Amino acid sequence: VKTFEKPSLGVVLEGAVISPEGWSTRLGVSKGIGPASLGVGTGIVRAGGDTIPFVGLDLSVRATPTGVHRTPVIEVYARADLGFADAGRTGTFLGGVRVLLDLL
Repeated sequence: VKTFEKPSLGVVLEGAVISPEGWSTRLGVSKGIGPASLGVGTGIVRAGGDTIPFVGLDLSVRATPTGVHRTPVIEVYARADLGFADAGRTGTFLGGVRVLLDLL
């Protein structure tokens, strides 16, 4: 049973609603290195009347819960983003779990 994918290339498009007036979007590309993926991404956060562009790095590991090809994939990730606001730079560290679907 294959528990971890060996990813080659990943593309992630994310969107999040932060509040009724706030949202964020992010586009990232990753390259597989063994069972892990290392990626770069960019996006924007809109909240409180401010729009903040950011860039960041992403490290993730993808597990296949049933061990078969073309299954949903559970991805555990850690990410660091650097935002560029009018008041200066701001950093964000984030970790979580994503559910992915194989398209190709």
